[in-house]
Amino acid sequence: MKIKLLITLVVSLFFMSVAQATNFTEGDYYQVLKGSGTTQKEVREYFSFYCPHCFNKEPLMQALKAKLPADVNLVKNHITGMHNRKVEIENDLTKAAISARLMDADEQIIPAIFNYIHLSHADFYSVKDIHNLVVLSGVDGDKFDKVFNSLAVQNEFDQTNKNTQWLREQGYSSVPTLVINGKYKLDGKNIHSIDEYIQLVLFLLDKPIN
Repeated sequence: MKIKLLITLVVSLFFMSVAQATNFTEGDYYQVLKGSGTTQKEVREYFSFYCPHCFNKEPLMQALKAKLPADVNLVKNHITGMHNRKVEIENDLTKAAISARLMDADEQIIPAIFNYIHLSHADFYSVKDIHNLVVLSGVDGDKFDKVFNSLAVQNEFDQTNKNTQWLREQGYSSVPTLVINGKYKLDGKNIHSIDEYIQLVLFLLDKPIN
């Protein structure tokens, strides 16, 4: 009887902990943003290649990406305005991130840029520097240049900057910042594990947009 009671207690505590972990409340785990939200489910990461916190968070973003439903994209929204950085180069890096996604070459280009800045302690001074690094990462340089200079990238670039401005107008300017479905800004202050972080994102993906 004592063993059965112990097992029952352990099981009860387990389910209580799960229930508590998934009780994600507004203000504690996420903020509701102004606007109507996106028409399709989306996870958008506002980040900068120059941000060390964004660099350190990349393994978490990769773990999250692997757990997202097949119809949900993790979109990297590169921002400008980092301290002591040239906005022209930041703009080029924004286009490089967009090009990587459109080429389905995120796994080569994104880490290469992050590592170049934070591990090699190097910087970019022209689009040519970005091109050269892309080639070294194993991506076709001519194809990259064609995509980089395309109208599709320019349109995405304009929308990316509008997204950044929209978020900043609501009082959020720090990176990395995760926004779910264009409506919910994830707040990580009460999250204590990678699993809990992923569960929160999945919870917000399924949360109705009012």
